[in-house]
Amino acid sequence: MNQPGKEIGPMLVGELQFDSGLVTICDHWTVWPEEGVTLAVRPGNYRIFVNGKDFGGERRIASVSLIDRLCRTQELRTQEVGEVDVDSWGVIIGQYRAWHDALPEAAQEGLGETQFGTYPDGCELFDLVAGGQRIQVARSFTGFGSGAYPVESLWDRDQCVGLVCEFIYQVS
Repeated sequence: MNQPGKEIGPMLVGELQFDSGLVTICDHWTVWPEEGVTLAVRPGNYRIFVNGKDFGGERRIASVSLIDRLCRTQELRTQEVGEVDVDSWGVIIGQYRAWHDALPEAAQEGLGETQFGTYPDGCELFDLVAGGQRIQVARSFTGFGSGAYPVESLWDRDQCVGLVCEFIYQVS
């Protein structure tokens, strides 16, 4: 969404640990990798950052990014990899193969309401245990709500080190 506003951030939300090399971003209520964007990254610890915009006191999440903690460069290359369709005002970032292997389908569909509760206007991390497996996810509000949002992979030389999804942007 093209909107003016004062830039805020980046702000560190926290850190997630991924044991496998696949990370997915998708709609908060859908939670199906096939309906989001999945990237191959190296296993490790990843930081979640958000950038915001202030509209005269009303603050919104403008973008969310996931970046490998070992990445030390500020000069990352980006590559557009798709978009995530959102109709629930939020996205989830996590390892969905582990998610789907650990939870039966019925439990996955009800988890949004029972585990996550009321949706805040921000970004937060969850550390879940399902099927004896630890699953970490980040959930982020999408600025002004539902829509199709571009996802870009972040590259340090020849290694994918994360992703960024923009919800509010300004076209000059």
